[in-house]
Amino acid sequence: MRRHAVLTPRQQAAALRVRADALRGLGRIADSEAAAQAALALPALPDDDRAQLLDALTMSALAGGHLHDALAHVEAALALSRRAGDTLGATRAAIRRATLLVQVGDPAEAEAALRDAAAQAARLGMVGQQRATLFNLCVLHANHSRPAQVLEVARECWALPPPMPLEALRTQLQLAFVEAHVALGELGEAWRWLQGAMADALAVGQIAGLATCVLTGYELLTLLGEQARAEPLLAALGDGGEARQFLAEMRLVRAECALLLGDVAAARTHWAALDGPLEVDRIHLRRAVVEAALRLAEGDPAAALATLPPDDAPGHNDELRWRALAVRVAAEAAQGPPNPATRAAAAAALQRDGVHAVAQWLLHRALACADPAEAAACAARTAALAATLADDPARRRDFEQRWR
Repeated sequence: MRRHAVLTPRQQAAALRVRADALRGLGRIADSEAAAQAALALPALPDDDRAQLLDALTMSALAGGHLHDALAHVEAALALSRRAGDTLGATRAAIRRATLLVQVGDPAEAEAALRDAAAQAARLGMVGQQRATLFNLCVLHANHSRPAQVLEVARECWALPPPMPLEALRTQLQLAFVEAHVALGELGEAWRWLQGAMADALAVGQIAGLATCVLTGYELLTLLGEQARAEPLLAALGDGGEARQFLAEMRLVRAECALLLGDVAAARTHWAALDGPLEVDRIHLRRAVVEAALRLAEGDPAAALATLPPDDAPGHNDELRWRALAVRVAAEAAQGPPNPATRAAAAAALQRDGVHAVAQWLLHRALACADPAEAAACAARTAALAATLADDPARRRDFEQRWR
């Protein structure tokens, strides 16, 4: 009779890790987590093996949109890697922990963790990880409406030798430039970087890169009348497997852009399909702002006002406050003159450049609809944004005509 070799616990754990990774790639997140948990239950596994299994659990939690679970897993992996004396493993875990803190942690703690992780990666000559960490520092600054800092860190990251190869991170970093230039009102530069990012994303075919192009770039595409450029990205993404974790936020962004165009039916369609995890406070807030705008567009300003989040809600930043304020101005104007406190808040926001130019422009548009006396200021702001497209006169004219 033929005997089958008995696998050691380490060999069983390695096989289960491969299974967990494969199941995650198929979008079977619960099964992936079960495989990793079964491996962790095996006896006598060394710390570095356990750290790798916790890394698999981290990735599955991320794929399922469970960011707090992912943070708990990666912190446990970091402790095990340090105890095992695994410098590389500890550095990778520190980078992943810092990245998660951007989404679910204290901003100051996240920034310190990212700078520390970037320094660790630099000391070890891990330029790819250093770049990834700096990119996430860009994300942190963007989340807190600091576009000048986004641009500064993006340039630092882009300048690191050697030149970035064609990979997912190059797509993401180009999108950081898009984010910064849009927020600074430099639409021409943003468009230049977005074209490069979309081309790279389609060439690489990585799900996160494709999705982030849509999430970051769709509003700019809408402003420029180039929404069709997103179709190849959406087709490449599909709606299964790894793409599922991005679908809800993408539908949210597309609903918001449909409302910008005045297409309430399209916005309602995207909104009706909006499901899936949205654990991040900032995304919850944007969802509330978009829902309020949809209620207003459907003719219910009272419901719109009731839906808007408070200014001190967790996860708020100046960009979201201004987007919410634009909806508030319009909703109040639909019921009568806007509240003096609302007008004062809007006037104060319009005095603060360098925060988010598009959100500021939306506020100008809402004020112009509420009060014809504001129309000239809105037209001037539209012309200023159009002027950043001066290298493409036809596009500049199209922008001015579309949004006048």
